[in-house]
Amino acid sequence: MKFPCISLCITRHLGCLALAGTVFCQGLVVHAAESLLPNGGFEDEGGPDLPEGWTNLVDGRKNLPGMYVTGKPGSETHTGRHAVKLLVSSESEATTADRRLRNTWVNEMPGGKGGGQAVELEKGKTYRFSFWSKREDFDDPDHALVGECKGIPPGSRSEYTVLGRSEHLTGSSSWEKSEIIFEVPQDALGLGLQIVFRLFHKGPIPEGAKQPTVWIDDVEVVPVP
Repeated sequence: MKFPCISLCITRHLGCLALAGTVFCQGLVVHAAESLLPNGGFEDEGGPDLPEGWTNLVDGRKNLPGMYVTGKPGSETHTGRHAVKLLVSSESEATTADRRLRNTWVNEMPGGKGGGQAVELEKGKTYRFSFWSKREDFDDPDHALVGECKGIPPGSRSEYTVLGRSEHLTGSSSWEKSEIIFEVPQDALGLGLQIVFRLFHKGPIPEGAKQPTVWIDDVEVVPVP
């Protein structure tokens, strides 16, 4: 199991030790806030080739095998044994639904009923949405990863409020962290927490070309005091 909010940066610069979600700083004990998002590190396995509570759609194919990664921390994963990935299909793998030009990972309520996982946010409260990503063969500027945090009414897919959204992450990179601070507005259409990751692209790549791929890990939504 992964422990959220363990900061090597704090350890290095403030002489702190972070252990199991608790930060010890020169005699002080500060309990780091835990993420509200279930299985944001993808360590809990669900159905065949899927992390518990998540689903993917890759070029029109739902829950495509191979998108749930088991690998080495710092390489295929950021931490732990598991991560998820998205890629742009080659022409031989394409379907007519490819023309949607985006591939996604979305968290679901238990049982796949939609409307976000069974976590509710509070109006007027501030949160930090963060995740780690690694991008490979992102040579085309039209290839971009976007992470999005939504508030959704129970059982709804068509009504929602976008609460926080990352910038378009382009270009190849090693593991890097994205972080968005947002406040839930009083007029939010829903408070059910849903996370969506989208890989935007221009369509299938030519046969034999390098396949743009992005890995995602350690997703968190944490209340900000």
